[in-house]
Amino acid sequence: MALTPYGKLVRKLRIDANISLVKMGAITGKHSSYLSMVEHGAKKVSKDLIEAAITMLGEQHRYDIIAAAELSNLKYTGKLSIAIDNLSEDKLTLAIAFAEIIPILSNDGIAYLASVLNNILPPEHRYQPHDSISIQQIPQGRTT
Repeated sequence: MALTPYGKLVRKLRIDANISLVKMGAITGKHSSYLSMVEHGAKKVSKDLIEAAITMLGEQHRYDIIAAAELSNLKYTGKLSIAIDNLSEDKLTLAIAFAEIIPILSNDGIAYLASVLNNILPPEHRYQPHDSISIQQIPQGRTT
């Protein structure tokens, strides 16, 4: 099983910090085999593991670790959900429209939509095509 986005990022960061999987297990209180299963997508990334990884690897990596964990968990569960109870009718309608068109968008459509969103979103929320970047290309030091 291939590494998940979370697995790629955390493995890179811990290797750079000279932290083995066994040492990470000792720090987080999780067995190294469990951590390996998380990195490979056999187990979901828990909130406590995300926070432990941030504490261990550095607060400057918070956004990247959370984003990678969320993407990995989406692939694990195969489902995406958003809270809609506080959305206006316009926002709810837009969310439904996005949900309906995402599966049918071409690569060009995705690129166009991403460029539109990136023009209106603050930098920390801008779209990055996760599947087309390698771990070395992930920007470091972003914060929420």
